[in-house]
Amino acid sequence: MKILETVHRLDWKVVLSSDSHVHYSIGNVEAALSRIRAVDFPEERIVTMTARRVLSFLGEHEKPVAAELEGWLDSLDCPDTPRV
Repeated sequence: MKILETVHRLDWKVVLSSDSHVHYSIGNVEAALSRIRAVDFPEERIVTMTARRVLSFLGEHEKPVAAELEGWLDSLDCPDTPRV
């Protein structure tokens, strides 16, 4: 929690991961989200909440994959809504 509190204080962004070792828990980030909520970390600073946010972050850091995947992401029929 100390690291997350420091990240929050410094106004940095985070990436959540399930750190899954079995197929049925892939993508389950509830443990991380409970810690995020405990320190009132803003949802808008969680990079991995949506695919669009991930690509935006990569674009901010001039990663070519962001531009390469933008058209693909636009073609998907999925709203850019958080999972929280």
